[in-house]
Amino acid sequence: MPFATSSDGARIFSTTMGQGTPLVLLHGTTHSWESWQDLGYIDGLKDHFQLILIDARGHGQSDKPHAVSAYAMAQQADDVMAVVDSLGIGCFHLFGYSLGAMTGFHLAAREPERVQSLISYGGDPYPPNSRYKTSIADDIAILREGVPAWVDLMERLGVFDQYPEPAARKQRLLAVDPDALIASILASVENPGVGDALEHLTMPCLVIAGQLAGGNEPARQAAAELPVADFVSITGIGHAMVNAQIILPYVRAFYERFGVTAAANESA
Repeated sequence: MPFATSSDGARIFSTTMGQGTPLVLLHGTTHSWESWQDLGYIDGLKDHFQLILIDARGHGQSDKPHAVSAYAMAQQADDVMAVVDSLGIGCFHLFGYSLGAMTGFHLAAREPERVQSLISYGGDPYPPNSRYKTSIADDIAILREGVPAWVDLMERLGVFDQYPEPAARKQRLLAVDPDALIASILASVENPGVGDALEHLTMPCLVIAGQLAGGNEPARQAAAELPVADFVSITGIGHAMVNAQIILPYVRAFYERFGVTAAANESA
């Protein structure tokens, strides 16, 4: 079934692709599971993993509540567990981008026996800093002018350039529920972080940051505080989600180092 019911009654959409050990992919704010497909991640991973692709609440086909409290990190972690439990999955790997990375850290801290490895791309486990809060305020101000104005800004900034069909990505953004998106963004400002739990996260972790994004130091710090972690700073990219050809070589090297896909093939 494509929908799982979360702890607060919200319906969370997911789809699965590929074969192998389960790998949950969590997208970032304004995205949906289709971004993983558009940018080549699904094609690059589906031969080795059963991919569980989830639309975060407020995005894609999942429910879109308007209350800020509905987007608390604990609730978003509940959403992921509702999906994997509905699929009968016990242990799984996690790969999260931006909002998905933040959710991944919370979930790994809460379910360390079930999360077998964690990849954080464009995120970190700490409360948001002042620079992030300023950026969030700017995004919300533009969104309140109307979704078309916000999408036009994204287009001028070149955020669609990575997509093979930029018009399709633009249309998905034009269809977002602005009140749900604003609530999700406001909730991210209140993210309490799980920095105090990092020393207990003993699963292999990979922390990826774009060198132009200004998030290198929190990501580097997280990797240093995690017991088993690699840190990668990729030159020439910022925070925007980029084509899988840039990111997946680091992901594959990480999985090969820790025998993740080998374990998947043995258990498949």
